Amino acid sequence: MQRRRAAKRCAGALVFWAGLACEGRTPPLPVVLELDGDTVVLTPGAIILDVTVGGRPDFAPDTAHAIAGDVIRVRSLDSGPHAVGFDVAASDTSAIRFLASTGQIRALPLLEPEALWIVSLEDAPPGLYVLVCLTHGARAEIRVTDSRTGRRR
Repeated sequence: MQRRRAAKRCAGALVFWAGLACEGRTPPLPVVLELDGDTVVLTPGAIILDVTVGGRPDFAPDTAHAIAGDVIRVRSLDSGPHAVGFDVAASDTSAIRFLASTGQIRALPLLEPEALWIVSLEDAPPGLYVLVCLTHGARAEIRVTDSRTGRRR
């Protein structure tokens, strides 16, 4: 009986010290976006991919890589107007199905500088997502990869 108690105390001490040793390796904190009173919390490891419209070139960057779970933040640089959305014909079919099911195929018109459109790639399928400014014809390609691969290009 005393051996069991001693073994339990040793096991408890081992767990305690192991916990202290791992203290320096805390998981990354989630990124939090505050948007006009709404809060968006990104999953750990996700990034905000900033894309601007209305400058030179029209979209910057015009090609980018994202991982499922990231967020695309499209920001207007001028007073527009910019009618921004995803090109149904040029994007992968699975991407368009995802965007349609989440109500994210088109933005409201971006009419002033710093106007934003946020697109969540949470649970997005891998593939090609092509942004288009219907007003000016500009395009940007975003290649989304599976979050389980853990690779960014």
